[in-house]
Amino acid sequence: MSLFLLIADTVRLTSQYDLNVDLARGLTGRLLVDTSKQAGSNTSLSEYPEDCADIYLKHHSIHGVSPRTGVYEIWPRQGKPIKVLCDMNTDGGGWTVFQKRDDYSPREDFYRTWLEYKRGFGDLQRQFWLGNDRLSILTNQDSYQLRVDLEDFDTQKRFAEYSSFRI
Repeated sequence: MSLFLLIADTVRLTSQYDLNVDLARGLTGRLLVDTSKQAGSNTSLSEYPEDCADIYLKHHSIHGVSPRTGVYEIWPRQGKPIKVLCDMNTDGGGWTVFQKRDDYSPREDFYRTWLEYKRGFGDLQRQFWLGNDRLSILTNQDSYQLRVDLEDFDTQKRFAEYSSFRI
């Protein structure tokens, strides 16, 4: 059972907010922020990527292939560099994952204080919440959309997309 929240830049952004989607009833998952961009959008061509969409586009233009899903460092326009999990497979790639919950053991405790959600917690390779402060910085530097992917215990998958997302 999985839950994915993604945010993506201008054209496709995925993210999660308000996703206490009954995780207590057995749903687990990850939140992704799809930062995929298309030509003509506000894609940064600076040396440092602002989000996972920049990483995807730059890698693809240089190497002709998509980069691998994994942990990367991005440099938002405001703030300091941060490490994020980039999903380079879902719906064209370039998604920044900001929450991930799966059936890993030991399970990360998501019953946290507001301060912990503000700062973020967990392990980017396993289960985590990126942090409200980081999400605000990321989602206010461009236009983003949100994608939420869910999978139940019977491996039934569903997703929802929202055309505008900002924290």
